[in-house]
Amino acid sequence: MLADDQREEFMKWMAETTKIGDATESSLTDAIREVLYAEPKAWFTVAQMRGRLRTNEFDFSTYASNPLSSISATVRRLVPKDAELSEVDGVSAYRARNTKAARERRAAEATSPLRKTVWRKPYRRPN
Repeated sequence: MLADDQREEFMKWMAETTKIGDATESSLTDAIREVLYAEPKAWFTVAQMRGRLRTNEFDFSTYASNPLSSISATVRRLVPKDAELSEVDGVSAYRARNTKAARERRAAEATSPLRKTVWRKPYRRPN
């Protein structure tokens, strides 16, 4: 058993640890949505999205897999609700889906006090 003050400190630490994990997991989805919504009529391949995310200084260092596979898996989950899928020059391309539900979700996220996107500097390989 922990003393009351130690228990309180531990509970605060656990809450912070949980928040950090949730923010990291959802941040790739949020970052991809931001890329798509920034230019809703433009089609983006996964490689182009990776380039935009790197330009926005998104940190892929916490992801164990290749950034392209992480982006591809995430954007495929967005297809029914938030994104459209097409083929451009033989490559899958995605763009924002302009639906009422997507617009309402964007408006709610923009005004939510809980919304915070975690942006980190990109990993630089040592020379």
